[in-house]
Amino acid sequence: MLNTGLLIGMSEATFDGTQTKTFNTPFNSIQFDGLVTFTNLNSELADASSTEITTINGGLIKTGLIDANRVKIDDATIDTDGSGNLIIKAGGVGTTQIGDLQVSTLKIADQAVFVEETATLASGFGIAPADGWVTVVSKSIVLSNLSSSSAVILNGIVQATNVSAAGEFFNYRMRRGTTVLNQFEAYIMANGALNETTVIPLLYVDTPNNGTYTYDIQARDPTGTTSIDTMWVDTGIISIGAAKR
Repeated sequence: MLNTGLLIGMSEATFDGTQTKTFNTPFNSIQFDGLVTFTNLNSELADASSTEITTINGGLIKTGLIDANRVKIDDATIDTDGSGNLIIKAGGVGTTQIGDLQVSTLKIADQAVFVEETATLASGFGIAPADGWVTVVSKSIVLSNLSSSSAVILNGIVQATNVSAAGEFFNYRMRRGTTVLNQFEAYIMANGALNETTVIPLLYVDTPNNGTYTYDIQARDPTGTTSIDTMWVDTGIISIGAAKR
């Protein structure tokens, strides 16, 4: 029921003294049918910056605390699970509501995120037997939150041409830092009039601990000590993929 209200204040400075009466501007009031309880209003009404008074103004509800079992906003329901953890049910949060770099891998199912780093050879170069092991391409990666089942998958390609007068075996290897992960050799044919080119694929699965690592692919001609180039490396690619958990 809507009524009109008027607040009247009366004060007396001294006992049995002059009384001061104060009338405010009349205002509308609403009558509630049922039990409505307001507590601790004396000090709060006198506090212009109070956060304890509940104000309902059309579509706005302002209060210091809302105590509810669940809150539904449009189609999203904010609730808690059996352990008291906050959950937002299906249809609640889209990708546009999640800020960049705001979700850690621990918050993702199975705590797994696949991170990949890739590097390529900028320009070709020659390798002579006297050069020993020469780095074709390298790339660093930072690994964190790894579990015992995490792995680093290394993929690589080296395209090499035999520029000597005869077929030769050339060596290739993959490393993590100074640790040799795998090493093998491949034969590239050649003769005085024809130099063969071969693409060498490389693959290795590594299981390092957390840290920053540099992986590389190297090549060499193990035959002799001449400083004349016998191999020409045209292409080098390394791809490092890690499942961070």
